[in-house]
Amino acid sequence: MNELGKKIAAARKQKGITPKQLAKKCGVSEPFIADMEAGRKIVNETLLKRLAKVLEVNFDIGLGEIAENEPIEDRKIISAARETTKTPNIQPLEQWDLAFGNVLRKVPVHDMQTWEIKDYRLQPVVSNKIDGFAPDKVIFVAVGGNTLNGIGIKQGDYLKVALNREFIRSGVYLINYGDKHVIRRITKLDGDKLLLADFERDPKTDIRNSKEVEILGRCISAEITL
Repeated sequence: MNELGKKIAAARKQKGITPKQLAKKCGVSEPFIADMEAGRKIVNETLLKRLAKVLEVNFDIGLGEIAENEPIEDRKIISAARETTKTPNIQPLEQWDLAFGNVLRKVPVHDMQTWEIKDYRLQPVVSNKIDGFAPDKVIFVAVGGNTLNGIGIKQGDYLKVALNREFIRSGVYLINYGDKHVIRRITKLDGDKLLLADFERDPKTDIRNSKEVEILGRCISAEITL
């Protein structure tokens, strides 16, 4: 068991939570919790934040503690990142990015209204794509207010968006509507007409010509915070 696994197990027991209960709260399986506490599974950034929130503990762990339980191939990557610390004018965070640049990608999180970048989230890159899209075409938007409560998405949750200014097919889109960025379910009607539906608890619809709707991208998934 590595240090992080020990800390998670100790915090869970102190809270009086079973592995099954912790798994349910964090959206993973019970065997995953057992493997994680035993040091057989690696905890990613998103899951670590969920664990910290559920267990009310600040998990602060260094690369050395993670590396002890990494597969040999991954240890080589981490070792390479450490070696890069000897290179002038390169900061430690840049070394981490260089080491994992072909595996993970920092995806910006935009404020939905101001469009300012407020954070980054690490996303796996598979065959040079994130969820089947070019990495530079994928972003997150932070949900503000209660406009998506009707579908269980609340303030503080994230929507992953594949940037594309064209209507592809019926689905959920990020659009510029009335000088604001909003999320709408869009359905194609006859001709150039689009049916726009919001996600309020009392949903409303609007029919617009496709030329009146500025599409920014298609929502491909949501990340729910605990």
